Amino acid sequence: FYTPIESSEKAAAAPRPMYFGMQLAQQFAGFRVAPCVLKTDVNMTAYMGTKGKQVRLAVVNKGAQAVSLDLPEPFRSGEVAERWVLRGPSLDAKEDVRFEREEPAGRTTVNEVAAYSAVGFAG
Repeated sequence: FYTPIESSEKAAAAPRPMYFGMQLAQQFAGFRVAPCVLKTDVNMTAYMGTKGKQVRLAVVNKGAQAVSLDLPEPFRSGEVAERWVLRGPSLDAKEDVRFEREEPAGRTTVNEVAAYSAVGFAG
């Protein structure tokens, strides 16, 4: 089995990659979430969440190359209020995985999604 937090006699308790994925998913708690159709051959997945007038977007880049992404409406008409990044050195990494809030680019339509990472946006 796999656990979000691992501990052993040799090491103190530490978060595992699943823990960080749960942190990204938590940003969509209470939102109505649906998959987004992407017009690309890149190995990516996207989900849009709505709750009243609030909108969130999660983009997962499973490929080895960074991808520039044109943000959909309603992010085009306003500023990106929040941006979170889940990143690791590879898809199967068990170390050096991080979930961090970054300063959003503000009023923009293009954002880069690094290789083996997921980005969450709040409008």
